[in-house]
Formats: sequence, C-alpha cells, structure tokens
Amino acid sequence: MNDSKQRTVLQAVGLKKSFSLGRKAIPVLESVDFSLEQAESLSIMGDSGCGKSTLLNLLARLEVADAGELTWAGRRMNASKKPEAQVTAKRASFLGVIYQAYYLIPELTVLQNVLLPSRILGNAGKEVGRRARALLEKMEVLEKENQIPGNLSGGERQRVAIARALINSPAVILADEPTGNLDERTGGEVMDLLLQCCREEQASLILVTHNPKFARATGRSMTLREGRLHES
Repeated sequence: MNDSKQRTVLQAVGLKKSFSLGRKAIPVLESVDFSLEQAESLSIMGDSGCGKSTLLNLLARLEVADAGELTWAGRRMNASKKPEAQVTAKRASFLGVIYQAYYLIPELTVLQNVLLPSRILGNAGKEVGRRARALLEKMEVLEKENQIPGNLSGGERQRVAIARALINSPAVILADEPTGNLDERTGGEVMDLLLQCCREEQASLILVTHNPKFARATGRSMTLREGRLHES
C-alpha cells in the first residue's frame, strides 16, 4: 500500500434538499455526490439561488437534508437526521467556515475574534495565542490585533475571518463567496492568501465563488446545475 495516498476527508452521497413554498415543495438539491481528499481544493460555481450555500450548510451539518449521507473523516452520518451532540462538538475542530459577510464580533478585538473558536473547544494559554498571532502574520494583519473590526477595511476583516477559520487546524475549510464584498484587486489578494494558507496547513478547501478566475485557481472545479454537481 502507498502510504502517501491521499485520504478522503469529506464525502457526500445522495444529498437532497427542498424547501416548502405554500403547499409546494421546491427542490434545490436533487442528488449531490462528491468526495474531497486531504489537502485538496475544490471550487463550486453556479447561478445565484441554485443551492450552493444550502449545500455548504448541509456539509457543515447546519441544516438537515431531506435524504443522503455524509462522512467526516471516516465518520458516517445520516444527513436527514439532526446531528448528534458528538457531531456538533466535533464540528469546531473538523471544519472552519468563512462567510462573505465576515461575521466578526464587533465588540471583540481582532485577536479575540481569532481566538474565539479555540475558546469554544476549551483551549487557552500561550500556545494558542502564539498560533493566532502567527496566522494573523500570515494574513498580513498582525499589527491590527488590538483593533476592533469596525476599524478595519473589508479586505482586512476577511483576512481576520480566514485566520479565525484556521485557528483550530481544521481538516476542511468551507468558504462561501469569501471575496463577494471585495473589489477585484483586494479579492485577488485575499484569495491568494486563503489558498496559500490552506496548502501550508494541509487543509482541504471547498470554495463557492462566482469568479471563474478564482475557480481555476483551485485543484478541481465543479458546477452546481439543476440540483446536481457536474465536473467543470
């Protein structure tokens, strides 16, 4: 056996999701199947409203599917059932999530925002503080560590959000239009840093984007169309 062979860190089989509109069910995801390998980067494109964010929410177990199965690092789960407490607890260490709107806590400093996921896991002390500052340095915003988010530019806020997503050394990063609120130049800089950090951290990445250039920068690209994923 080749010990260097990549392992599957996330897999989806037959994911389905619909939403109710009055008495009518509107299908969003018909049957989504894909797998993500360790340290692999995957982009997902598709028209607005096609279900990309819904798919990420299902992968993160933030929403319950109508049907289907998910596997996180070998742990198989019925995606149509509410996640068990063990799964919810594992999410903070298995996944890091980056949103278009940053979702930084305005009352906390940059450093406190980055440390928050580690605090949720009960991790404190000098070592995690050093890691947080190292990530902020990689994101080129270490000098902002004592600022509050309201004093930062949009690009700086997203850099902080990336550092926060990486603080617990997750196996998978889910990025939902992380450059959607940024101009092209700033978005390109942020995307370069995100891809570089994921490579260095050996974290797998699922990137939802409307930007074909950013999609081409990932190792693999797929399109969500008519409720299914298609290789691009």
